[in-house]
Formats: sequence, structure tokens, C-alpha cells
Amino acid sequence: MTTLAHTAPEPRPTDEQPAKAELGAVGLASLTLAGFVIPYNYNAAIVALPTIKTALHASEAGAAWVLAGYGLPLGALLVLGGRLGDHYGRRRLLVLGFALLAVAAAAAGFAPDIETLLCLRAVQGVAAAMALPQILATIQATTTGAGRARAISLFTAGAGAGTAFGQACGGLLIAAVGWSGVFWSTAALATATLAGLAGVTPTQAERRTSMDPVGVLLLAAGLALLLTSMTLAPAMGAPWLLLLVPACGALVLFWRHERAYQGTAILPPAVLAHRPILAGLGAISLYFLSYGGFGYLFALTTQQGLGHSASQSGAELAPFCLAFLVMSLLAARLVLRHGATRVGQIGLAGQGAGLAAFGALLMFGWPHPNLWLMQAVLIWLGVFQGLIYAPLVGAIMSHVPADIAGMTGGIITTSQQVMMVMGVTGFGAALSLATTTVGMREGAGLCFAAAAAVACLATLLAGKARS
Repeated sequence: MTTLAHTAPEPRPTDEQPAKAELGAVGLASLTLAGFVIPYNYNAAIVALPTIKTALHASEAGAAWVLAGYGLPLGALLVLGGRLGDHYGRRRLLVLGFALLAVAAAAAGFAPDIETLLCLRAVQGVAAAMALPQILATIQATTTGAGRARAISLFTAGAGAGTAFGQACGGLLIAAVGWSGVFWSTAALATATLAGLAGVTPTQAERRTSMDPVGVLLLAAGLALLLTSMTLAPAMGAPWLLLLVPACGALVLFWRHERAYQGTAILPPAVLAHRPILAGLGAISLYFLSYGGFGYLFALTTQQGLGHSASQSGAELAPFCLAFLVMSLLAARLVLRHGATRVGQIGLAGQGAGLAAFGALLMFGWPHPNLWLMQAVLIWLGVFQGLIYAPLVGAIMSHVPADIAGMTGGIITTSQQVMMVMGVTGFGAALSLATTTVGMREGAGLCFAAAAAVACLATLLAGKARS
């Protein structure tokens, strides 16, 4: 394997030393729960948006920022979070991040107005950005071989379960205690995660690296402007395109800066020079674009189009969640037998077929689609989506040296969060536009077909993720 470019070694006074022991069962369980909590916090809020909007008298834009206010700082600061963990210690950043997340989520449940809630959601996003990159980096630094494959499989199963169960549990919590229950459940889960982090082996990069403040600022500004433009698109109409100009400008400047200062760059271009890493990141990004679109489209079409309640919409996802979880846990065995990229490709192809079938079911069964067929398609989607994330993450991380594992974990999770937000906002805006022109039925069918096309493109790209 080609060694990626990195900064020269430098002595580092610190109380956390590189790992000398394998990750234990308690530590792995804690990291798995940590991987569950962060996407859970995002996805549980999706089904709560209509209730929050009514309870806090929020506008459409204000309700949209309940999601973007969490996803934007999370996506913009993940690479920085990975570098901080490499620099100061990954367990330390995990503890700080989850402590802050627990406090901010608990306070969010008592928010008296939308402005207070949005501020607390931003704090939650910053906390999640501190913690999330440390999970993959710790696994990379404390496991090897089959143990690493199992650990990545458990982490991705937890992350996928958080994504899937977020919407299902969110609807049930709203029915039981109202929208505040969504955030209080996050606080409880974050507190439980904190209790287990003592079992996580302390690790950090063996070499001191520059924090690259210019690169951090340019990347954060570019992603913030990009996600802001996507979030405001439905309310602004055509003028939202003007916001893309400074976003693209900041990202171009960021890339030029990184190329000029590769030795100290927060995102060295050499990381992306490996074709398997670049192709794997592209496939994962497209997967989460289509998955983010699916989750939000499902909530909108079932609640606004078919007239289902938030709790009913969430309960309808329960079989999907179970299928997703089971297949995520089985993915490691399939990878050992068939290879990571092959399993990931099969999952992506199955996802594309399932999304297309769901769109057709809505088109031909509207406004009363057969619920048994709907469950069959959702279970199909759960099965194949459970085969995607763990294999592709494993394929990427197998090419990454341990001393930049945190940075690469930050890149992976940045692409995940950014594309999830873009999937929600982009497909949501597309459905809103289509509904006003051709109607909800046709619009939903077209949007699910577009999500299927994105998944098919990811399938082709995943084939290039082989070394």
C-alpha cells in the first residue's frame, strides 16, 4: 500500500499515548452506541418538524433549520474534529463532545421558542462534530484484521440503526410525550454513552500536525454557504442559486490552499489521490444523498400526501429498521466471503431497485397504496441498505495509515452529513416544486425515481473502489 503524504514527526507532550491494547468489549459497545446517537438525533427530528412548527409557531424556513442547524455545523466541522482528535486525543474529544451533546439536547426539550431551539441545535451539531470522527479513528488505531472488520461492522450497524430508528422512534415519542421527547431521548442516550467511554482505549496520532487554520476556515465557510443555500432554496426560489457563487468560491480557494500546503493541510490532496479512497468516498456520498432523500420523502409523502400521523409514519418504518440492523450485523461475514466492494455494490444496486419500486407503488396506488406491498418494499430496502455502509467504509479505511485515521474518518463522516442534508433539502425542494406543477402523486414518483438513479450511479462508482 502506498503511504500517504504527511507531516514530519515532532515530539508531543501529552498525557494520552498511542494505543497499546486492543479495543475491549465495553469500549466497542460504547463506540457502537456513540455511532447510533449522532444520526439518531438528526433523523428523529425529521418526523418532529410538523409538530415543532405548530408548537413553536415557526415558519417553513425556521422548521427547516431545526435539521440544518444541527447538520450544518456537524458537516462543516467534522474534518476539524478529526484533526483535533488526532492532535489532542480521541477519547478526550469523545467525552467532551458527548457531555456537551447531553446538556444541549436536554435543554432543547425545554426550548420556549424556535430561536432558542435553533441555537441549541447548533451547539449539538458542534458537539457531534467533536465526537463523531473519533469513532472510526479509534477503531482503526486499536483493532486489526478480522477484529477491525467486526468493529467497523458493529459501528456502521449502530450508525445505520440510528439513521433508521430515528424516524421510527421519533414518531412514537411524539405520540407519547410530544416533540420534546425527541431531544430528551438524545440526552439520555448521550449520557449512557458517556458512562461507557471509560472503556475506550486512549489513542492519538503519533505525529504532531498543523491545525491548518486557513484551511479550516475556508472549508467551514464553503460548506456552511453550500448547506445554507440548499436549506433556503425552497423559500427563496431561483435567487438561491446566487448563494452558490460564494460557496463554490470558498471551496475552490480551500482546494488551492490544500494543494499549496500539502505538508500541513487539513485535507492533504494525497489522501484523495488513492483511487480506491476517492471512489469509495464518492459511492458513500451518493448513497447518503439518496438515503437522505428517501427518509425525508417518506416522511413527507406519508404524512402530507397519504394523511398518516407522525406515529403511524414512524411505526411503518419498524420492519425496515429491523431488516437494516440484521443485515448490517451480517455484512462482515459476507465481506469475508465475497469482498467489501462487491457486497457494497450489491447493496447499492438493491437500494436503487427498492427506491424505484417504492416510487412506482406510490404512483399506481395513490392515495391508498397497498400497505402490505409497501412493507415488502421497505423490508427489501432495509436488507440491501444494510449491506452498503460497513463494506464501503471498510474498503476505504483499509487503505488509510493509522496516523491519519482521524482525518480520514472526518472526511467520511463529513461527506455523510453534508450529503444527508443535501438529500433532505434537495429532494424536499424538488418534491415541493413538483407538487405545485404536476401534483403530489407524480412528484413523489419522480423524486423516488431520481433517488434510485443516484443509487445506481453510486453502484457504478463503488466498482472502482478496489485497490
